[in-house]
Amino acid sequence: MKNFEEFKKDVEREIMIKIIMGLRYGKISQKKAEVLAQEYTRLMQFKNTDELFSQMANIVEKYSEMLEVYLKVASEYFSQKKEYALSEARRYLQVAQYDKALAVLQGKETY
Repeated sequence: MKNFEEFKKDVEREIMIKIIMGLRYGKISQKKAEVLAQEYTRLMQFKNTDELFSQMANIVEKYSEMLEVYLKVASEYFSQKKEYALSEARRYLQVAQYDKALAVLQGKETY
């Protein structure tokens, strides 16, 4: 499972590629590139993955250019998070700790 720093690097790489390619092919203006770069610097200040992707979801509503970045990186994160929760719940179920398994599946317990 990727850690926070790896996801942060993925987001950074994808945003930079999006800005550079958008400028190169005239799909975004210089001003829009500057705004996206400012949003990127704000994203890099978050301290955990949930905050990072939560804020990215808000940015996507304002800047459609970020949608592709969000879908590419966040889908991997949420898929890994789901798989990890399922494996943890399975582990608790095998030892008859049903309350803990339920808490993991509901997202109430951290792993």
